[in-house]
Amino acid sequence: MTSAHSARIHLLGRFAVEVAERAIPSSAWRKRRPVEVLTAVALAAGHSLHREELIDRFWPDKDLDAGANNLHRALHDLRRTCGAELVTLERGVARIAEGVWIDVAEFEQATRNPEPEHLLRAVQLYRGALLPEDPYSDTLAARREGLRQRFVDVALRLAAWQRERGDAPGCIAVLRQLLESDPALEPAHRLLMQVLAEQGRAADALEQFGECVSALRQHLDAAPAPATLELKSAIEQGRVVPQPGSSTGGAALSALSPAVGASAVASSGEAPLLPPSAVPPSAVPPSAVPPSAVPPSAVPPSAVPPSVVPSFAMRWLTSVVG
Repeated sequence: MTSAHSARIHLLGRFAVEVAERAIPSSAWRKRRPVEVLTAVALAAGHSLHREELIDRFWPDKDLDAGANNLHRALHDLRRTCGAELVTLERGVARIAEGVWIDVAEFEQATRNPEPEHLLRAVQLYRGALLPEDPYSDTLAARREGLRQRFVDVALRLAAWQRERGDAPGCIAVLRQLLESDPALEPAHRLLMQVLAEQGRAADALEQFGECVSALRQHLDAAPAPATLELKSAIEQGRVVPQPGSSTGGAALSALSPAVGASAVASSGEAPLLPPSAVPPSAVPPSAVPPSAVPPSAVPPSAVPPSVVPSFAMRWLTSVVG
């Protein structure tokens, strides 16, 4: 963690707070309201909320004075738990304090930049669903799904780019992380089958097909698309030729391998970027990803419904197919 950030708030995949490089233990969060106020302000537009909004959300049965007292008490408990002021309250507006880093904000910022190194950063930052400790929250449902769809979008684009530039280990790692988040995403299964076969790992590719069949049946009550079945047949018949330089000895460590990427995020709070040699300044934006990045047999746009793949990703997949 750099000195530029006085504290870090992690909301993707878990709730965690670090202050001055010290992780606040989960046992310290004895009360629910301080956590709810902190996360509400952290996720709000501009990282700020009016006092009345917080009172209406968390103490709807209280009048303004009683609700304000409860809010002050929650902020006091938050300050005492963290040993620092993460949320300020001035002129009736609660704000995240200056210098506090929030993983959701960093993730969203990375997804707005089309360069591959920023796509990689976004994939590394997405460590799971938004606040999974509260899976049934109606307040969080829309934001949680929006973040998941952004992750699907950038991960598909990054994997296609990595395959095109010959980074099979990186591509495989991204696709496996994507399938952990969305096990029934058939285009990701199919692209992973393709890349594994191109690496001379036909047995692994066919095993991936089996996982695809199981996931589709379990989550969507569906069968594989014709393109997936065609790819399986091509692999079985040896018609997917291993690419030059491929290895059957297993994937090497990549910039996003679990041993490297996850540990780096856990230790620093920030996702490591690709080294300069890995992504040159001239790296192509998503709009310039060559059609050969994903063959038509690997990702037809009709493979999954729009509810499974976000519209941006569907437009990208459609452009790939042409």
